[in-house]
Amino acid sequence: MRYLGYAFIAVGLLVILYGIFGGRRKKPPAEAPVASDASSSVVSAAGLTVSDFHVAGHEARVTFDAVLPEDGADDVLRGRLLAAAVKAVVDKKASLPIDGVTTVSAVVDGELIGTTSFDAPDEIDPDELSDIGVVDGDPMAGDEVHVPDAPEELTAPGKGGADELKQLSADLSIPASVDAALRANGLDPASADAPELVRGVLVHKGYTVGAMDGADYLATKGGKSLYVHNVSHDEDSHPELGDSEIRAFVAAAATSKADEAILVTAKFAPFSVYAREKANPSIRFISRERIQEFITQLTLS
Repeated sequence: MRYLGYAFIAVGLLVILYGIFGGRRKKPPAEAPVASDASSSVVSAAGLTVSDFHVAGHEARVTFDAVLPEDGADDVLRGRLLAAAVKAVVDKKASLPIDGVTTVSAVVDGELIGTTSFDAPDEIDPDELSDIGVVDGDPMAGDEVHVPDAPEELTAPGKGGADELKQLSADLSIPASVDAALRANGLDPASADAPELVRGVLVHKGYTVGAMDGADYLATKGGKSLYVHNVSHDEDSHPELGDSEIRAFVAAAATSKADEAILVTAKFAPFSVYAREKANPSIRFISRERIQEFITQLTLS
């Protein structure tokens, strides 16, 4: 009987210990959230994402999270990626001891896109990105990607000033793959206006583009909707977006119920649009000085 009592005590202890330690077992990990389809985001395509930044000796290698066209990077894309790589180095110089960097390389998916060198670290100037020269026999050498700045002074119509904007294509360098796709769809990039170009690029990138409702339309891709609001520039109109046009877009974007919204125009945009975009990250102004970057980034997204 004494041994039987010991057995009951032992079983009781095992039950108690299991209750204490068994309840402390780790719970199975929760399922990881499904990543959203960022490729269908036009607003997020406004800037290239740097996925890796590595410095070895005098060279900085900047890797971008981008997707190249099937035929690779042409001169335009190579120039834009190099300019973005140099800009990344300039930004990093503020927080990292990389003053000895004189060579900058752009990389996408392990592929070296291009390399540019400077005689001295101090010559890496973000204000001269359009004048980058490429070394190692790069075919982009000598090409200049020009992104126009907003004019310092804009004179209202009828005041004796010239408000007429030159043809948009004069300020753009369109990647070869995009140029070919636009022409295949019957659009000549050389004579197209800003709304036509953006609409054509959206179609090229796989968006389902709805019918025009006045100056606006909806485009969809990957389960996300994009509201596109076009603002034309007439010969007698001011070459800069006005406050009323900006307010009308913001209001229309809100009532559209779309996931994202962009305003497209051949006009220049005032500085106030930055505050609008910061307050509402789902909207973006694709104005004249931003169209080049928009087309390039969307091509690489």
